[in-house]
Amino acid sequence: MDFYTIANVRSAKEFEKFIDEAVFDKDKREQFYDALIASGADLSEDLFLDYFQTVNAERKTNKQDYTPTALADLMARAVKQKETKSVYDAAAGSGCLLVAEWAKLEKEGEEKGVTFYAKEMGDNVISYLIHNLAIRNTHSFVIHGDSITHEVFRAFELVPTQRYSNIFETTDIDEIKSI
Repeated sequence: MDFYTIANVRSAKEFEKFIDEAVFDKDKREQFYDALIASGADLSEDLFLDYFQTVNAERKTNKQDYTPTALADLMARAVKQKETKSVYDAAAGSGCLLVAEWAKLEKEGEEKGVTFYAKEMGDNVISYLIHNLAIRNTHSFVIHGDSITHEVFRAFELVPTQRYSNIFETTDIDEIKSI
């Protein structure tokens, strides 16, 4: 996928800026999502995993290494529940495990009414995680924070609409702070 062409940028730095700004620019975000889908984006997989791991992952300093798609799919298939109401990932990265579970539920026609909870500490990946959930029109809570200490830097709620989730930064996090 040629993200630079779709986002009309020429470098990783420009793409980072685009991705971060699009979180709160609904028109820019929806045009980007429309273009991704038009160019054949496979919503059953983490859209940004390969790009992020190649270009932005801080493997040496922060030990960032992400779950391969095949392993995420296997884990999603291994989870058998009668009725899924929520899905949680305490170290969500760009969202690979959550996307795999969403894809499984979507294939079964059961993705509606499920709430996704994601916690991620990395500053450099949080926007990718939000976009991966928003393009799939999920109801989600994304906590930018530490899963061990429960320190919260920022929190976001994604609310489904007709096409793509709306994204809101929230401070009302008491009930989700300790997830």
